Amino acid sequence: MPGITPIRDLKDIAAISRMCSESDEPVYVTKNGYGDLVIMR
Repeated sequence: MPGITPIRDLKDIAAISRMCSESDEPVYVTKNGYGDLVIMR
């Protein structure tokens, strides 16, 4: 299951990096409830 996180959580870069490392799925970042960007490893 892909990770979904709000854009305000990007302040914690270590947590986002860990989330990307632990999953082979992309991490979707939302802004105001809408998709804003995708982080892939």
